[in-house]
Parts: sequence; structure tokens; C-alpha cells
Amino acid sequence: MARRLIMLDFDGVIVDSLEATYAGAVQYLEEQGLDHLASPEAMLSMLDHNWYEGMARAGLPPGVADALDAALMEGLRERIDEIEPVPGMPQVIERVSLRHTVVVITSNFGWFVDGVFRRLGVNGVTEVAGADTDTSKVRKMAAARARYAHPGGCCYVGDTVGDIAEAREAGVPSVAVSWGWHPEARLRAASPDAVARDPEELARILTDGGGVFGDPGLRSPADDPGRDMTESGGEARDAGGARDAGGARDDDGVHTT
Repeated sequence: MARRLIMLDFDGVIVDSLEATYAGAVQYLEEQGLDHLASPEAMLSMLDHNWYEGMARAGLPPGVADALDAALMEGLRERIDEIEPVPGMPQVIERVSLRHTVVVITSNFGWFVDGVFRRLGVNGVTEVAGADTDTSKVRKMAAARARYAHPGGCCYVGDTVGDIAEAREAGVPSVAVSWGWHPEARLRAASPDAVARDPEELARILTDGGGVFGDPGLRSPADDPGRDMTESGGEARDAGGARDAGGARDDDGVHTT
């Protein structure tokens, strides 16, 4: 099998950080009198685009957007010990890295990702390209492809509509994961090249192809939207693909208690 470049998002794909991120954002937005942007839907709508573009589209002036980003990072810094991995993802990364180059491309900051990986013992990541490298995932994907021009091709694994859009703009095939920040129905509407409903399914797509890398490979569940999750032994999901175990999610994909 030819070596591939596997690019992964961090938040929502590798770690479950939505609650910690949302809490910090809400606190800052309410303090600034921006309550209309503090709802789950408003926050997740920003992620229909690149995070920084999404803040601009929401009407946040550059100075306020920078302050919000700083507030989010301060909140995450305080909660770094609460950030847990998506069950199975550290193992998938380590296995995939034995055959392919794994790079994390994220809107989070590299120092934070590195700290979480050290604490969780995540191995197999060649490089982390965070917002401190560049705020554009499109440019970071292009740079990674230039550094790791493998014959087996490349893909980007994300959990938001914005991830899929940036991969498409970069000319990179996309794989959406349904356990992240945007629910499955919202992701499917953005037409990713494949959808994975659990980490083991993601591992099969990345190693067998699933048509993502131009090979016939494994049939992607994106080709069969009606497939029930129980067929692959995964956890139950509601009609929108939202998780119904380990913390329920509402229709917007946000944890509810």
C-alpha cells in the first residue's frame, strides 16, 4: 500500500472539547453583551466556515474576535486536565501512523494540542499545525502536502461543515466524523467524500480507501445514509445522527445534560 498523508482536525475528531470550549465562549460573549451569539446554534454556525472567517461573518470586529479567541484559549488552558480523547482515537492514530504520515491541522493552538497529547499519551503524530502557525486550514493543508507528497494521496478528517469546505477549497478529499461538533445530517449536506460513524470505521476508510483516495476500497457509509448504526456495532443515534450515549446532544450537536 502506497504511503498516504492523513490530516486530522483536533477538536471534535481526536478529543471531546466542545463543552469546555463552549463554556469559555459563552462567558466572554455574555460579558461583552453579545448574548445573541452565545447560543449553541450561533456558535456552531460560525463553524460552517473557517473559525476565524465564521467570527467575521457573525459580525465580530477583528479586535473582539481576537479577544474571544484569547478567552477561549484561557478557558481551555484552565480545563486542559478535563479534555478527554474520543474513545478509540489515540489507538487509531497510532495504528494508522505505522503505514501513513499523520498531521494534525487545527484552529486550536499547537502548544495546547501538544500538551493534551503528552497528557493523554497520543503517539504517531508527525506534526501539529495550529492557529499559531496559520489561521487558514487551506494554507496549512497545502503546506503539509508540499512537505509530505506521498504517492498514495491525502485526505482531511474533520467534524464541521467548515472543515469540509476548507478541504474542498484546498483540493483535498474530506472524511467527516459524526461524533464531533456538527451532527451527521449537517455534515452530509456539505457532501464530504466519506463519513465515519466511529473510530474503527474511520481507520478502515483511511487504510482501505473507501474511494476517498481514488481507489474502489471500502464502501463509505456516506453512500448509504439510511444505514442503522447498530449494523456496525456502534452506539445508538437519533435521526439526525447525534450521539445518544456518554452525554446526550441536542439537534445542534451540543452536549446537553
